[in-house]
Amino acid sequence: METGARQAKMREMLQTVFGRAPSPTAPRPSQPSDKHLGVLTEVLFGEIWSRPALEPRERSLVTLSALVALNREEQIESHIRGALNQGISKEKVLEVILHLAFYSGAPTAHSAFGIANEVFRQWDAEKARA
Repeated sequence: METGARQAKMREMLQTVFGRAPSPTAPRPSQPSDKHLGVLTEVLFGEIWSRPALEPRERSLVTLSALVALNREEQIESHIRGALNQGISKEKVLEVILHLAFYSGAPTAHSAFGIANEVFRQWDAEKARA
């Protein structure tokens, strides 16, 4: 895929998944890894997330499952927000975490439940202000 087309698809997919929130993997200014993170974000959201076999909502649940199972706490929050932004219910997010407790262990689920509760609290406060 041509770079310009991939970047356009990336921006479209980031908007679909995360709404107005910044990308969880977007490079921050003045980091030596900016170029590398930019490539990862561009390919991930411009090509992988844009493939037609899975809808973005399905990819969100798959991604959240992997992040919970691998205990990637720094990414779980933004992907829970992304799921909520796409209309995935809090109950479904919690059910995914509970299901994973039996595959990845109670400690990973415990951490993810704590993150989910905080994201839900913030989400509800933001919605109440809107």
